[in-house]
Amino acid sequence: TNIRTGTVMSLAGTATGRLFAAFLPSRLVEESMLEDSRRLGPDIAKPAAPENVQKMLVEVRKHGLSRSIDNPTPGVCSFSAPVFDYSGNIVLGVTLMGRSNSFDHSWEGPQARAVKACAHEISKRLGHQPAKA
Repeated sequence: TNIRTGTVMSLAGTATGRLFAAFLPSRLVEESMLEDSRRLGPDIAKPAAPENVQKMLVEVRKHGLSRSIDNPTPGVCSFSAPVFDYSGNIVLGVTLMGRSNSFDHSWEGPQARAVKACAHEISKRLGHQPAKA
């Protein structure tokens, strides 16, 4: 899967975009989440209804991981996991992509576990201390 440098992607319509939307302060992403069509143009954007956007963000926070299945690119699935710094702020996302026919997109599958473990290790190196349960 190739993405050209500088490509503008949907915040609501991609695993990585939803990851940042779920973990950044809402005031930073709210307008962009709901106005993909204005930012991306009608040929690229597939705007999600506001209630669906909120459901997606709840799902990301619940799993600590974002997932896309055949969207925005048919035949491609992805998981994106957050990397947090010492102050608990998201600083980057680790995204794993693969072809839908060979990518286990279950929340507890090997791809999901691998990308979460990678992001957790990077977060640890940045001084992040997960909250005690």
